[in-house]
Amino acid sequence: MRSSPLRHFVVVLAASVGLFSALIGVVFLIAGAQAYIGPDFTDTPPFAQLLYAIGFIGLPTGTLLMLKARHSFKLGFEKYGLPDPPIRSFFMSALGVVCLVAAISAFVIVWLLF
Repeated sequence: MRSSPLRHFVVVLAASVGLFSALIGVVFLIAGAQAYIGPDFTDTPPFAQLLYAIGFIGLPTGTLLMLKARHSFKLGFEKYGLPDPPIRSFFMSALGVVCLVAAISAFVIVWLLF
């Protein structure tokens, strides 16, 4: 069974957006850590930069965990001929929801306080 070119384009676009978001999060994480360590003055408080890092890293991480949980639940992961236990899918989806809630909360805190 062949996948459509539109599906490949959407997958590549989603992966690119996720990697770009994670890269932005790493840059904010480095900038926030450097602002705490160094004596230089920054435009935004270091706490806001670290919250942005949590948000930008948490969104693709949570989405990836939710996608892997869906894939594991629907298709199963048969390693050594044994079916995938349902608790693994539940744990990944719960962890994905926690990551997404933390990321959205970080963005809301930055929006409200700064």
